Amino acid sequence: MGRARLAGEEDADTEDMAAEEARQIIARSRAAYAACATYADEGTIDTAFRGKHQFLNQVVFRTAFAGPNAVRSCHEPLGM
Repeated sequence: MGRARLAGEEDADTEDMAAEEARQIIARSRAAYAACATYADEGTIDTAFRGKHQFLNQVVFRTAFAGPNAVRSCHEPLGM
């Protein structure tokens, strides 16, 4: 029979497992991108502030990569 866990130990174990999983995901992502000869992506970045002074800022981005010295990135406010 094992020892009883102290309050918070299980949460710490769960956090350690989540942190290790995050490290593994990042490592696999880095390896996948490093293996690419070219890459392109686009999307939006949404920044929302809530509270007394609420606002939403949306920016469209486009990124293109073709080798170590050929990177293009464009960011434009949405709706302009």
